[in-house]
Amino acid sequence: MGLISAIFGPGVSGLIGGSHYNILGPAGALVNINSKLVAENGVEIIPYVALLTGLFTLVCWALKLEQYCMLIPLSVLEGFSFGVATTIGFSQLRNAFGLKNLPKHKDFYMNVYESFKNLDKAQSNEYIPFAIFFVILFSLAKFLPGRPWIILIAFCGLIYGFFMDGTANKPTLLKDVYPEMLLRSSLYDFSYYTNDAFVLHTPSLLIGAFEVTFVAVLETLISAKIADN
Repeated sequence: MGLISAIFGPGVSGLIGGSHYNILGPAGALVNINSKLVAENGVEIIPYVALLTGLFTLVCWALKLEQYCMLIPLSVLEGFSFGVATTIGFSQLRNAFGLKNLPKHKDFYMNVYESFKNLDKAQSNEYIPFAIFFVILFSLAKFLPGRPWIILIAFCGLIYGFFMDGTANKPTLLKDVYPEMLLRSSLYDFSYYTNDAFVLHTPSLLIGAFEVTFVAVLETLISAKIADN
């Protein structure tokens, strides 16, 4: 779902216009909300949340509700940004340290606790490359700012994974986590659309779509405010 939406989201947005400061495609700020929805209702609820979020966003635009969001104090906006960054960072602990087969909880803080509790099981072939790339990325961003270093680092990571594949110390690759991706090449999949998902989870659907809409609109406004400054 994420890869497909990462293709179609920016594609459609690029065709109909937009802004250099918009996030086109899957956004890290929405991971925690969607993960909790999936844990409680199953993955089939996500397409309906996406559709309903689109409708809610159109309503916000039509009623000009974004002007009320701009009344929020700067401290709250910075706190929101910090919260998003913290959520994204801590949600990557398992991948960074190679922690596998840990129980997943619906609450974000419990997953973070689970990761810290099992740090003694960290895999050196996972966290050493992560640490090296992490230091390089932040060093480049600090001393040579304004360039898309994350793209270069991601490309280097692809090369590293390619050459380490098949060796005794190979890190976990995307194909190891999602082996079904090797068997599928379709850019569309409607198998998650079931009437049961819509009927059985209507309260969760409405609440989840409202939460996603609020975060998406607010994050876009924060990006715009930063761009203005």
